[in-house]
Amino acid sequence: MRRLIDIVSDSRDGKVPDHEECFWAMLALYNKLHFLFRDLEAIGEAHEKGKVTGISVALRAKDRESVIADRFSFMRIPPKEFLGDTGNPFSEAAIQFKNLSEKILDNAQKNQQS
Repeated sequence: MRRLIDIVSDSRDGKVPDHEECFWAMLALYNKLHFLFRDLEAIGEAHEKGKVTGISVALRAKDRESVIADRFSFMRIPPKEFLGDTGNPFSEAAIQFKNLSEKILDNAQKNQQS
């Protein structure tokens, strides 16, 4: 599989990636957006407490350029590699987790009905 940046660049240039590449690219981007959102929440919380002197304080005390490079390094690897087994919805672990989550939800709904 191609690197995420290659898939995105081709899309920007009007070349439609195949279905599988789109699927994995979408999952990788969704996963990364989750972590970027968490970083922004940490920055916001630190700012509200008056503890932010720069982005590096909230993000592992690195300099700004290294924080940005770290957050976007995932673009240089294939989406499946970035996601690993935990981000693969077809992996045995993900299927077990989904099934367990559904059982918990079903039990909670049954308990509310009784």
